[in-house]
Amino acid sequence: MLIRVAGDSIMLSPPLIMTPNEVEEIISKFGDALKATEERIGELKSRKN
Repeated sequence: MLIRVAGDSIMLSPPLIMTPNEVEEIISKFGDALKATEERIGELKSRKN
């Protein structure tokens, strides 16, 4: 799995031999990570104010 960040985009390049279930798992984990990051940023912003 290759992950690249370019500006405000994140590009995922999974191997071509992945199963549909593996793709769904990666998307789910990535979504969870984004939600956790958003929550953490919210916490840090509220501390700053």
